Parts: sequence; C-alpha cells; structure tokens
Amino acid sequence: MPGPSFHDRQAEHNEECYRSLDRRRFPDWATTSLFYAAAHRWMAYAAEVHGKTEHRSHGDTADEMEADLRLPSRAVAAYNDLKNLSWIARYHRWQSVPSIVNVEDETYPLYLAFRQLLSEARGQE
Repeated sequence: MPGPSFHDRQAEHNEECYRSLDRRRFPDWATTSLFYAAAHRWMAYAAEVHGKTEHRSHGDTADEMEADLRLPSRAVAAYNDLKNLSWIARYHRWQSVPSIVNVEDETYPLYLAFRQLLSEARGQE
C-alpha cells in the first residue's frame, strides 16, 4: 500500500494540474484537482500519523478526520467544503460552475488553509 511520500507526490501532481489549467475555461477540473490534492494530503497524514493505508470512500475520510483529535475542526470543514464544491463542479452544473464555484477567490484559499492545517498537524509547519 502507498505510504506518505506517494500521497504527497500525488497531491503535488494535482496541485500542478490546478496551476496548469485555464481555470476560467475549466473551473470544474480546477476544483476537482484541488479536492483530490486535499484527499491525498489527508492520505499522507493518515499513513504517517496513524499507519492507515487503505481508504474506502470520501465519506469515510470525512468520518476519519472528525474522529482525529489532532485535527482542528476547521480542517474537517475545509475538506468537506472542497468535497462538496468538487461534487457540484463535476456532476451537477459544470457549465455554470463559474457562477457557483469561485475557484480563484474561494476554492484555492480553502485548499491552502486545509493544506496548512494538515502540515501543522503533521509537524511540518
């Protein structure tokens, strides 16, 4: 099973995807790439801190995060917000995503906050 370094690299890959996209033209993929970067940041944390290497679903991930006493509730809320924004962007109204999901001013700062909170919990400030 993949360890923390694998998931850190995958998160960086997803961040690079986000940076390379025309976010006005592809806000759905920009939002989705940030959510998956967050998911891999969590998987790296879970592998490093808890030795957990298997993840069943994004809903289970949110439950695991809520049970983790080291994580501030803001991290769990940010993850859930990213998950919901990604779901909207991918499946509901991707044609109107720019009016629903503000990638530059809302989604990216949300991701950066999540990444910072997880780094602090991992002791990587």
